[in-house]
Amino acid sequence: APPDRKLKSVLQVHAGLDPLYDQVLRDASEIAYFRRVLAALMLTYEQPSVEMLAEILELGAQDVLHVLLAIQSIINIPSDDNAPIQLNHTSLRDFLVDESRSNDLFIDPPTAHAIISIGCLKLMEKNLKTDIFPDNAEAKYAAQYWPRHLLDSSNANEASHELLGVLQDFSSSQVMETWINMLIAGSSVDDVVVQLSDLSPKYEVMSSLVHSGRTLTV
Repeated sequence: APPDRKLKSVLQVHAGLDPLYDQVLRDASEIAYFRRVLAALMLTYEQPSVEMLAEILELGAQDVLHVLLAIQSIINIPSDDNAPIQLNHTSLRDFLVDESRSNDLFIDPPTAHAIISIGCLKLMEKNLKTDIFPDNAEAKYAAQYWPRHLLDSSNANEASHELLGVLQDFSSSQVMETWINMLIAGSSVDDVVVQLSDLSPKYEVMSSLVHSGRTLTV
C-alpha cells in the first residue's frame, strides 16, 4: 500500500486501541509498584521475564505478577517466570511514551532508564563477586545493557542523585573489573567502551571506567 495509506491505517489502529489501553491501565494504576513495573516492561531492550523485572526493580516476583495479572488483557504472561513477557501489540509502548495520548499514565523514558540503570548496577554488585560469572539472564542483561540505559537517561532529573551514588560505588569496587572480564568473555566489551565514552562528558566517573575497559582489553 502507498505510504500515506499505511500511515492512515496505523493511526486508525492506535485510535482504536488507545481507549482500551487507557481503561485497562487506569484500572490497575493503584496497585503497588504499578508504574515501576510497567516502565521497566516497556523500556528494557529485551522483553523481560517476571524474574528479570523482580531482580532489576528489587521486588518480589509476586509483586511483579500482581501488576502484570491486572493488565493481562493487553500482555501475554508466560507460565514460566523465566520466560519473556510479550506485549499483545507494540502500540502499547508507543501509547505509554506519548504524553499526548497517555496523559497521566505517561511513562517518561529518561526517568525510567535511570531507574533501570540503577537496578542493573545494584544487581551486578550483588551477583559479580568473583570471576565465576553468573549464568542467569538477569545478571547478563544488567552487565550488557546498563550503560545503554544510562545513556538514554541523559535528560532525567529524577533519580539523578541516587544514580550518581551507585555509579561512584560501582567504579570504585572490584565488581567493575569482574564486569569488564565478563564482557571480554562475551566479546561485547568494545561496544560497551564506546557507550561509556559517550557518557564521559556528563559523568566524570565514566572516565575511569573507560580507561579500565581499554586497559583490560589491550
